[in-house]
Amino acid sequence: MKKVNGGFFLCLLSQAWFALISVPIRAFILFCCQDVLVLKVEYLPCEPVWIEFRKLKWNILINRLSSNLVLEKMAIGFQEGVTDIIVCLDGHGSRSSMRKPPEEVKARTKVEKVPITTLDSYVRNNNVKHIDFIKIDVEGAERDVLKGGIEVLTTLCPVLMVEMADVATQQFGYLAVENYKYLEGYGFVWFEVTPNGFLKAAKLKNTYRENLIAVPREKLHQISDHMEAP
Repeated sequence: MKKVNGGFFLCLLSQAWFALISVPIRAFILFCCQDVLVLKVEYLPCEPVWIEFRKLKWNILINRLSSNLVLEKMAIGFQEGVTDIIVCLDGHGSRSSMRKPPEEVKARTKVEKVPITTLDSYVRNNNVKHIDFIKIDVEGAERDVLKGGIEVLTTLCPVLMVEMADVATQQFGYLAVENYKYLEGYGFVWFEVTPNGFLKAAKLKNTYRENLIAVPREKLHQISDHMEAP
């Protein structure tokens, strides 16, 4: 486990493959790459919004990280084809979504048409055989990503970091607790990250605004050394 400013990075295998779906990646991706580049980790950042895509691409170039990154300008969801993204302007690009942003986001918006696919289709079409970790932060559309990735979740069994934020999921007509129950039904166990960078069991709650870790039950033994002491 690596710890930086209260955050953490859990590397399960030396030959790791990471998919990062529309995350605020400027810090997260660089942190991962710099800490485990020697392990030949491969990353797949997916960012459909052009403004954010350019920022990410520039960050990758200036930090010389392109050798182990496959950058995709697309959305990941529950359908294939083209979809509308409501892009938040005025410095709020990371809050862009397929739904109107919550009232707390005070920004002008515009609509972009972007390609969209499912996680299962992308993995199948690109012959991806192994995934260790997926970070999902799609401003409320996490449910669509999960439902479009059942094959990946049940056969490749990656560890997930999922944004759980009712303020965003409510724009899609559901609460974040549904994602908790949904993955729990597929054998995932939920954890939260403590301030000192360890993991502890994340209890079911009625409301959420945090990032949680979902670990396949068959991989629980791999995180035993990273659990907070009782």
